[in-house]
Amino acid sequence: MDNTPDEKGYGFVPEDDMFADLETSILEKGRYMSFGFRIDTRKIPSAILKKHLAEMTRDELQRQGKTFISKSRKKELKDLCKSLLLSKTEPRPSMTGIAIDTSNGLVYVASTSKSTLELFENYAKTAFGGEMERMYPSTLPASDSEHPLEDLMSNIYAESMTLSRTDGPSVSVTDAPDSARAGLESGLLLTSLKIRLSSMPEDELVAVFTLNADFSFSGLKTPRIRRQKGEDADPDTDFLLKMASSERL
Repeated sequence: MDNTPDEKGYGFVPEDDMFADLETSILEKGRYMSFGFRIDTRKIPSAILKKHLAEMTRDELQRQGKTFISKSRKKELKDLCKSLLLSKTEPRPSMTGIAIDTSNGLVYVASTSKSTLELFENYAKTAFGGEMERMYPSTLPASDSEHPLEDLMSNIYAESMTLSRTDGPSVSVTDAPDSARAGLESGLLLTSLKIRLSSMPEDELVAVFTLNADFSFSGLKTPRIRRQKGEDADPDTDFLLKMASSERL
């Protein structure tokens, strides 16, 4: 994207260096292929664009000796001004981790951003020559309820939740499942659940995430990993442990 007027650029990069080119081979860790999806974005603040456009418009009027500019010419000047500013603006890079399980074809994307996921899916379609299908919890399609998250709530303990009515008002409940159930019985609907998940009550490997009403999730924090030290430490251990935690979820 350097020295171009593009607002957005994206592509695959090595997972350990987002500023390097991804060569023909993708890093393999165990049964996974691991790499990054980098997105570069440029954005011109509206006030900056307005300032430079005003200067360009004044110059245009003086050069033409006119007192007004046509609507079509104003649009041309705005597009030109924006392109010039974008070409001089450094892009802001960000990277999302990608892992592909070669044993079953599952693709893990370390993002819950709707725009990032859609951009990745469209780009991967071109890069890999096939379409991907998002996977959802089996609870959602299997439930006959109009509000399956409420059914789920009756069988799990939530650290905190948000209840709301369809017309907007909402209330948050923390560490009070009885109050939450009372709210549900009064007609409130679940908007989100903040959940702490572990295999056993005493287990140190605890994952925290927010489950939304459509069974999408956000804010996932996987269990802390005790890093190995020393010359004998396997550099792939941290990655594989994180993937194992994600698979259990």
